[in-house]
Amino acid sequence: MTTEGTDGSSARENEPGLVAASPLTARYASEAGDSASNDFDDTQHVRKFWSRFLQVGLIVLVGETLATLVYCFLTPHGAHRIPIIWIVSVTLIAVIVAAPFIDRIASSAQRTRFAFIWTLIAGVIATLSAHLDGGVNSPLIFMLILPIASAGIALPVREVTICAGATLAELAVVWLSDPHVRQSTADTAVFATALVGLTILAVGASGARARMQDDESRLRSALSVLAHTDALTGCLNHGAFYERLDGEVNRALRQNEPLSLLMIDVDQFKSFNDAHGHVAGDEVLSRIGTTLRNQSRSFDVVGRVGGDEFAVMLPTSDAKDAATIAQRVSASLVSNEGPRVTASVGYATMDASRPSAKQLVREADTCLYEVKSRGGHRTSRSSRV
Repeated sequence: MTTEGTDGSSARENEPGLVAASPLTARYASEAGDSASNDFDDTQHVRKFWSRFLQVGLIVLVGETLATLVYCFLTPHGAHRIPIIWIVSVTLIAVIVAAPFIDRIASSAQRTRFAFIWTLIAGVIATLSAHLDGGVNSPLIFMLILPIASAGIALPVREVTICAGATLAELAVVWLSDPHVRQSTADTAVFATALVGLTILAVGASGARARMQDDESRLRSALSVLAHTDALTGCLNHGAFYERLDGEVNRALRQNEPLSLLMIDVDQFKSFNDAHGHVAGDEVLSRIGTTLRNQSRSFDVVGRVGGDEFAVMLPTSDAKDAATIAQRVSASLVSNEGPRVTASVGYATMDASRPSAKQLVREADTCLYEVKSRGGHRTSRSSRV
């Protein structure tokens, strides 16, 4: 590899095999994927909720159909036993057919619509069964409670309101079609009042749940930013940067595009801290982070990967682009305020024969530490380019 000074001079380095890799390269292998595995997966969390909700919903629906069948067998002389048994049997078969697809439905964008439609269908089945069994005097009329309760658990306010309105309308239909309506008016009024109260509770619970989910979503977003961002410099932290690097390597391979990486280290930073204090050192690191982010293009990725080590990922950038950017970055990091601070830059471009994030880091890191061994405040590139 060659080493270039900021004045454009160059010198031959030692053979690459004689240059020891820094601890940063060793840390990469064990820490690069930690961020992804430790992050809270909101999509997975929601999918699990819907899977469990739909499973419980189907179990309850099976319980309803079995209870209706048992009721029909215990009252064989009641009205319309064959049609009722046929209706609940078809419902039971439909539930059994749908059961194996619950996880797929829970992962689908149509899961809310599926639950909404099934809730309406369950209400219609309960209404029809109660109507055939004798109207509002049938014990099956109490099945109308379940659609409203189910909707209130998971559906949005609008869908809960529609389900509740449909249930009240279904009760009215059963009541109006009941030949003994005069005898059932008082009982029906009490039951309707209970359904209205349940509707209010379901709508209130749905609205409160929606607000809580919005708050949790914002909190998770804020926590995700904090978990991925270095508080002092505003750059990505170590784990988040290498997670992004893995993704960019895969993307570059798929699209057959170049990818380069800059590794940056503040020269003599320990001596600076010893001479000027850690507060001044923190100010230097903060300024460097701000400078790197301001100097970078919108699609570049800047990370703080060590105490005084930074990295800049350069998508779609070949070795020539990386050299130009490295020189610009090295010059921009020279402190003109207070004690003089400089930085060294090592850079490499992804090798198509060894296309891995680890290899790219190793090459750029090795170049960086070769620069450091020659006194710093230079840029260095891999000998491959």
